[in-house]
Amino acid sequence: MGLIRKALSVLAVLSLPALSALLALPAVPGLPALPALSADPVVQGPERGALVIVGGGRVGRDILGRLFDLAGGKDAPLVVIPTANGQDEYPADWSGLKVFKDYGATNITVLHTKDRTVADSDAFVRPLTTAKIVWFVGGRQWRLVDAYAHTRTQREVERVLERDGVVAGSSAGASILSSYLDESTAIVVRGQQFEVIGASKIAIHDGRIVKGAQERNGGKKKYFFMGPGEKYDLTKLERIGKPPRSER
Repeated sequence: MGLIRKALSVLAVLSLPALSALLALPAVPGLPALPALSADPVVQGPERGALVIVGGGRVGRDILGRLFDLAGGKDAPLVVIPTANGQDEYPADWSGLKVFKDYGATNITVLHTKDRTVADSDAFVRPLTTAKIVWFVGGRQWRLVDAYAHTRTQREVERVLERDGVVAGSSAGASILSSYLDESTAIVVRGQQFEVIGASKIAIHDGRIVKGAQERNGGKKKYFFMGPGEKYDLTKLERIGKPPRSER
């Protein structure tokens, strides 16, 4: 479970379906258990590399631009893991790759299996050893857990971040600190900060009462909005800088 602890441990629910689902895994004999939940929100960003967490919908060129800039450009080796989508096979011309090809990505590998033995093999993980970007396609989280949890595939995804690469993905249920991302919106997590990018906003809710926050669901949830260009401190659990005039 190293990637969970290194990326956004304990309280983070990511758009990367594999990672978010792994938070709910029971302890596995011979492997360390996840740390117990604290009474206070605790979040740890990745020590190296970046997470690009997309809220679903269309992945615009602004999001793709940041994704590939972080990885070194359009020629950066990209590994797409579509297993959550549910198909048995994904051909080289699979339609889910169109968004990257249209953007100009030149080095794309599709990595997929449902066989844990295969997922734990050197041959299968070889593309991950040189990847600069790993993209998890949205779908059913349990499919990725069943295929990849506690295998060499999971360990090599961790190492992409350790090499200052990018782990990314898109899912309509993406959230961080119980935050909500509109479609075509993303957060870029680096160290103990994240920045909002894309077309719309996210809503932050970390379980605390926040001054000026808006009430929803009969007052049971309080949250505030952040838009493109705004940043959030994952250590202090607060927005960096002043909120937009419309929210003061």
